[in-house]
Amino acid sequence: MSAARIAIVGMACRYPDADSPDRLWENVLAGRRAFRPRPGGGRDDDGRHPAGPVTGPGAADPAHRLALEVAGRALADAGFPDAGGLAGRTTRVVVAEGPDGAHPVTVGGTARGVAARIGDHFGFTGGGHAVDDAWSWSLLPVVTAAEALAAGEVDVALAGGVDVPAAVVADDATTGGAPSGDEAACGVVVLVRERDALDQGLRVYATITGWGVSSGEQDHPEVGHRVALRRAYRRAGYDVGTVSCFQGHGVDAALGDARVSAALSAVEENIGHTRAAAGVAGLLAAALAVFHQTIPPPTGPASAHFDPTRDDEARAWPADRPVRAGVAAAGKGGTATHVALELPTGARRAAGPARQAVTAVAGRQDAELLLVDGPDLDAVRGRLAGLADRAATLTDAGLTDLAGALADEVSGGPVRAAVVATSPDDARRGLARLVELTGSGGTGVFRPEEGVFFDRRTTRPAIAYLFPAQGSRGGGTGALWRRFPVAAGVLRAAGLPSRADRTAPEDAQLRVVAGSLAAVRVLATAGVAARIAVGHSLGEFTAFAWAGAMGEDRLLALVAARGRVMARASDGGGAMAVLVADPARATALAHGEDVVIAGYHGPDETVVSGPADAVDRVCAAAAAGGVRAIRLKVPHAFHSPLVQPAADAMGEVLAGCSFRPVRRAVVSTVTADLVDERADLRALLRDQVLAPVRFHEAARLAVRDADLVLEPGPGRVLTDLVRRIDPAVRALPVDTESPSLAPLLAAVGAAFALGAAIEPAALFARRVRRPLRLDGPAAGHGAEPVRTGGHCCSPTARPVPVRVPVGGDG
Repeated sequence: MSAARIAIVGMACRYPDADSPDRLWENVLAGRRAFRPRPGGGRDDDGRHPAGPVTGPGAADPAHRLALEVAGRALADAGFPDAGGLAGRTTRVVVAEGPDGAHPVTVGGTARGVAARIGDHFGFTGGGHAVDDAWSWSLLPVVTAAEALAAGEVDVALAGGVDVPAAVVADDATTGGAPSGDEAACGVVVLVRERDALDQGLRVYATITGWGVSSGEQDHPEVGHRVALRRAYRRAGYDVGTVSCFQGHGVDAALGDARVSAALSAVEENIGHTRAAAGVAGLLAAALAVFHQTIPPPTGPASAHFDPTRDDEARAWPADRPVRAGVAAAGKGGTATHVALELPTGARRAAGPARQAVTAVAGRQDAELLLVDGPDLDAVRGRLAGLADRAATLTDAGLTDLAGALADEVSGGPVRAAVVATSPDDARRGLARLVELTGSGGTGVFRPEEGVFFDRRTTRPAIAYLFPAQGSRGGGTGALWRRFPVAAGVLRAAGLPSRADRTAPEDAQLRVVAGSLAAVRVLATAGVAARIAVGHSLGEFTAFAWAGAMGEDRLLALVAARGRVMARASDGGGAMAVLVADPARATALAHGEDVVIAGYHGPDETVVSGPADAVDRVCAAAAAGGVRAIRLKVPHAFHSPLVQPAADAMGEVLAGCSFRPVRRAVVSTVTADLVDERADLRALLRDQVLAPVRFHEAARLAVRDADLVLEPGPGRVLTDLVRRIDPAVRALPVDTESPSLAPLLAAVGAAFALGAAIEPAALFARRVRRPLRLDGPAAGHGAEPVRTGGHCCSPTARPVPVRVPVGGDG
């Protein structure tokens, strides 16, 4: 075993929204962004102080207080509380201090470095000094400490960085208290030689196997990164191609035009750029990834150099590769640093990513739903105005916490407001917009394009569902599938392939119905329930299942059979087209052609179906007459005599099925009327293969008394149709294929504003969020995250072994 293998045995930190490595890792997994871009550069957090003041003899300077506290916690984490068991003469401290001369670090009026202060406090005499090279500051101390350990100069080293900006120092001087924490940051690791750590039974997070430094390439930083990377892996003794996880943007620059099968992320996407404390933050994130043997997806945009597949889930290291990671940092002066990590010697490989890590990643959302209710208009408007001011101060992570805090205080009041927001600024605009729109008496507000909803209701709303058919996409999985386990369960139950053919009936039909089932499940979990439904063609199967006529398993089996029937038991050469014309005009355009009216979609939208050449001629005639015609991307002439074989085959499939009476109201698009509970569903589902889809009449009946109309499933085709049928209707898509969760949140928010008994907690199940006081500046210091279902990512509990002193002078 090489003496150059250096073990990370302890770590501690204080970063925005992360006062411990546990929380930092949790934030990396959950994709929490705890900073706001500041005009002209820099960052702010949202004023929450992740740790309390640091006190102690001589700790007058805020940087000293912060560094001493974090160093003490790192030592305790390594099993040496208050440095007990360590030999002072062979323990060294190397710390990066910042910012660039913005303030002197002083004690009693005498300039004195943080490293020396830590050494004095704990009785370390093995040497201590500062390292200064701009942004790569705190990774250079790690390299310096590793070199000293490898050379046998010391037995233990503390390495890291601390950054307390001048504005925080000024605030500290005027208030006489602890630094405000707005931008204060610190990270410290405890290092020993790996062989010593293993001999003494110390827990090892990760082993540093190599390091490299390069400088002098300020104008071409990628050159420095390549040199540093090459030196690090030469020292490590393995090729960079065996590394599956990188932390920091330096690797991106070093790779040039190359693409590698690895993951790249940067912890600064979670905490902002913490300058002197930045490099060690990347090291902590990479070491925790190795320790948990889990590769997290990036919080920010993916790099073009890296394999983007599965970049939205936590995953294990590839089974054919060692557990290895790399960390890069760069300085403004041109210094590039790279550190190579791997699983400690003798550590066992995990079978997969930790379940808690998978859960934390799955809880990521791109949008939040803010819910406000109260007894009267004045109370709600006042609340909205105050929240608009508060939202302006929040980070993205703070917006999540605000949404959670508001969900916790929903009281069921009759005056209700909801805002869908994708950022704090978006939230501020939406909240302020509702204050403006309700200023003249508080009439109802339904503005999905602005993400704002408001109403005053004392009764529950009447909600109608529109279940889509194959034409509503059905080729992918969106944010809803990944976010909610009840949705993912439908995908598994359907046995769907990860990538489906958008036009092949055997794939597309099943995926459309699965999307509708998933959406209904999620809506039900959130407390949204409909009173009536209508299904467009294929969607009629879903409507009958929703009404209780069959279970989900029977539905999925029937739809799978229908897809196979449609694919194999129809005459080929068919096509369909939408004509933007009323039925009379469409009939005239199709006169003399072997086509039929296959769908009455709305007052000015009619579908024709038949042989492809005939449909093409109808489209040409429509264009000549100034009528828009759109060929549908379907493989057959559905709802025409060309699919008679499919209707016969479907009749045979249905003959062996029995159905329960419908228990909810369903309007059939075959009859354009309510389905009687004694209706022969087998005949209805067989006939709908051939019969025209009378959606216009059916939808008009279904939405006539509805307060809200929702389209559970992929796309928004039926939402747009029903808005054309009745422009006054409040209609929203849920769109299970959207990459954003905003459509679902808008549906829930609209239902809430209209009086639905929403279950807000369902929207925060399995999510990482922090406590946030709605009245007052910030959450409690060091409070635990709010979760359901257990701790997200703490290291597995293990007994702390009895340790003998490290070093020789006692």
